Amino acid sequence: MGIAKVVARKFLFPFVVEAGLVRLLSGNVSANRLIVMYHGVVNKTDFNLSVNHLSLPDFEYQIKYLSEHFEIVPLREIFKSYREGKAGKNQIAITFDDGYENNYTNAFPVLKKYNAPATIFVVTKMLDQPDYLLWYDLIDLVKQKLDISFFKNNAQLLDEEKRYLILQTNGWSDFKNKMKLLDIQDKELVIQRHSIEVKQALEGVNKEFRKLLTVEQMSEMISSGLIEIGSHTHHHPNLDEISSEAAKNEIEHSKTILEQKLKVEIKSIAFPDGAYNQQTIQLCKQAGYENLLAVDYKTASDLQDRSILPRFCISNTTTPESNIFQIYRAFSKKGF
Repeated sequence: MGIAKVVARKFLFPFVVEAGLVRLLSGNVSANRLIVMYHGVVNKTDFNLSVNHLSLPDFEYQIKYLSEHFEIVPLREIFKSYREGKAGKNQIAITFDDGYENNYTNAFPVLKKYNAPATIFVVTKMLDQPDYLLWYDLIDLVKQKLDISFFKNNAQLLDEEKRYLILQTNGWSDFKNKMKLLDIQDKELVIQRHSIEVKQALEGVNKEFRKLLTVEQMSEMISSGLIEIGSHTHHHPNLDEISSEAAKNEIEHSKTILEQKLKVEIKSIAFPDGAYNQQTIQLCKQAGYENLLAVDYKTASDLQDRSILPRFCISNTTTPESNIFQIYRAFSKKGF
């Protein structure tokens, strides 16, 4: 990390936030609505295990600040305001992707404390298989004990083109990015989640970093009136990299299973890894989703489509003051 970034994080951003100068220094923008995205909230971060989780103290700092300086509104309300063209001032909607149990154990009490509504987008495979582990979490959690060669050897089970794709990866980051290009079945061949090697590597791993929500936990949060549950597909594939039939099944089945288990209508979906195309949008609308969440806009018609909105990803590896500053700046890039 460069010295300028260190100075900014340790001294500049804390001063700017505490002095109330952050809005002034972040620049003037016309947008006044923003959707932010979290993943997990853990008691203590461990970046050797995962960078997907924010620490609980940092999370509470952010929610407290946002509740004091913005109007935190439900996702459905920010979509409604956007569609109607009403310029609500300084509105923020909070979302979580994946459906970690720590959203219930750690984040939910904070959200209740500050009366902050949020939407949690859930991968529904864990409702069929309670001990299910997201494929990218599996890789992160075992890479301290398993060499990358284990997964590359498993790539021999793939066809020639896909095998070459995985064998040519350089390091863990490149490997994970290439894995996103595979379909659901091929990912499973590579990770071999039921192998002795993987099971042994997962022994003793802190469950805060891997365990997903239960139906009972989601139902309790829904009953509070603060939490909406949305779909994050069934297996978390990149929807623009799988067949139309597979994408349709991921989109429809996740909605069906959530509605059956939770007894509520599911109106929102977030695209895994922010990956989608025009076909994905049409499949979601045909399935009955009203609110579609991306990260960055991907298609030319997105700006005219009132059913889809971008989001700002909260960093889990920087300081809370830096995140506050970046949230203000995000209004110019991801705001609407």
